[in-house]
Amino acid sequence: MLTTRDMDDMDAHNAHVIDTWNATVAADDTVLILGDVVMGDRHAGLPLVDRLNGRKLLLPGNHDHNWLHNPRRVTAANDWPAIYARHFDAVIADGFHTLPVLGDVFLSHFPVTGDHGPVDRHPEARPPADLTVPLLHGHLHGDRGRFPTPTSVDVGWDAWGGPVSLQALADAAAWG
Repeated sequence: MLTTRDMDDMDAHNAHVIDTWNATVAADDTVLILGDVVMGDRHAGLPLVDRLNGRKLLLPGNHDHNWLHNPRRVTAANDWPAIYARHFDAVIADGFHTLPVLGDVFLSHFPVTGDHGPVDRHPEARPPADLTVPLLHGHLHGDRGRFPTPTSVDVGWDAWGGPVSLQALADAAAWG
């Protein structure tokens, strides 16, 4: 799904992700996925999403071919928004949302600042710097810890080692 991490091969990695996910997420849970769900061959990787428990809502990230700013979004060979829609219960936009347990938050694939390298890529897709509510984001893959700022939290797999519940976020929140 993302990388092989410490697994012997991609099949072992994918089995680990699916097993960890399904041990954490019940069939009736709703899961927000804040982007970068599949790397590599999307035609092979996206069907794996169907094996994951729960109602899955995707907010696309820069590695998702259905991301609004992705130049490969619609090509002669692939209509990626339609392909992704077959594997997710909904595709949602970034912005302000009210979530159980947490209340008002801003959901984005991107943090306000921060990236894997020295330059913050995709400034057109970053949330505003003057947010007055907590920011839940992905993109950093755990590179800056779970709480890169006092009012933001990286909710990605790499930061938490798997899916993280809203209650766990509330219990650990730096802004609480």
